[in-house]
Amino acid sequence: MALAFDSRIHIGVNGLINSGWLMPSRYNNRKVPLLTHKLLWCCCFFNFIPGLTMADELDTIQLRAGVNKSFDSNVLRQSSNEVSDQITAKTVGVKYDKTYSLQRVIFDVNYNDFSYQKSDFLDYHATNYNGTWLWSLTPNLHGNLSTSKVETLISFRDLLTPTKNMRTTKTNTFSFEYSPHHVWSLIGGISEIDNSNSRQFTAQTGSSTTVYEYGVKYIFPSGSNISLLGRQKDGKFEGRELNPALKFDNGFEEKEYDITFEKDVNGKSTINAKLGYLSREYDNFSERDYSAIVGNVDWLYIVTGKIKVDLNLSRGVNVFETANSTYTVTNAIRTGLFYDVTSKIQTGLNLRVSSRDFEGRGEFDTSGRLDKERSISAFATWNPLQNAAFTVRTTKSHRNSSIDRFDFDDVLTYVSVDLSI
Repeated sequence: MALAFDSRIHIGVNGLINSGWLMPSRYNNRKVPLLTHKLLWCCCFFNFIPGLTMADELDTIQLRAGVNKSFDSNVLRQSSNEVSDQITAKTVGVKYDKTYSLQRVIFDVNYNDFSYQKSDFLDYHATNYNGTWLWSLTPNLHGNLSTSKVETLISFRDLLTPTKNMRTTKTNTFSFEYSPHHVWSLIGGISEIDNSNSRQFTAQTGSSTTVYEYGVKYIFPSGSNISLLGRQKDGKFEGRELNPALKFDNGFEEKEYDITFEKDVNGKSTINAKLGYLSREYDNFSERDYSAIVGNVDWLYIVTGKIKVDLNLSRGVNVFETANSTYTVTNAIRTGLFYDVTSKIQTGLNLRVSSRDFEGRGEFDTSGRLDKERSISAFATWNPLQNAAFTVRTTKSHRNSSIDRFDFDDVLTYVSVDLSI
């Protein structure tokens, strides 16, 4: 078995940050970690050794390591008394990818360590993994069997107290697709999803959910396709007791039906669209039952060989259970412009505007909450070599809420050097 090693080092350019070039000097009270310098010089050394073989996506085993640096002007997403911070993320991992006849096995595991310069109570480390068996009995009958775990810090966008709360999601999935003539396909699958929080978070409490998926897909001679899918979710809220006063339930059933369409138009543009309907019924308190229309349309247009334009319209629904609401409805529009300056330099600009309404409040006779958000981001990436990339990205966000304490403004700047050998 051939082995190839891929060390991917994502290094925040601390010299630029700490020099005050990218942020005010009042935030620069810590020197660049020695580890970052060692990794950078090590990668540069190996990068220029003549004849060194670099790993690529086809290698059986890839080893990765990374160090990322970002600056957040309002890390706790507060409406006042904002706290700025620098965040350093270090990652090491290994990926195994091997094909055995019609079968393919992929396993990716990584260890992440996040440290905050000022808000060190938010420091955390997590081991995440994703293992997939892309099985195939025949070319016409195939699917996947997968397991994964992701541990992340819950965003402070909806938290008013500066408390660390970790969310762990474990997912096990089996799915299949049967297409005897590569025109019609039968689709099915089952998933077990387990969500848990390190601290109580009523709006999105921990749950165990079984998801059943079924449907059909038709592929047109042009390559476009249309799908009709159904999903049923049976869920239990782990550790939650029934609360008749606030109507907090301990279980639910959710059904979703959607139609999706994908089309490539003359190689110049692609259209992906989805229209769906979902309904949720709670086991004991029907006051929290709801239904909604969901969907999205994404259009990518290639203006020239160097310029691309992307437009996305979406309407999404998410659970958000409080004394004032049961779910949120988010309507958003996003557009992007991407320009390849040269074959080695790429730039882009993204705009997003959204409205997030906290619904299901009528039963509780409350005024509810409405958030209006907008953001703009820009990036530039330079790839001087096949195994080297320099990226600068900045995002400015603003939220205006009907509840003043949920307002915030934020600027997130990210600078990195990506080296691989």
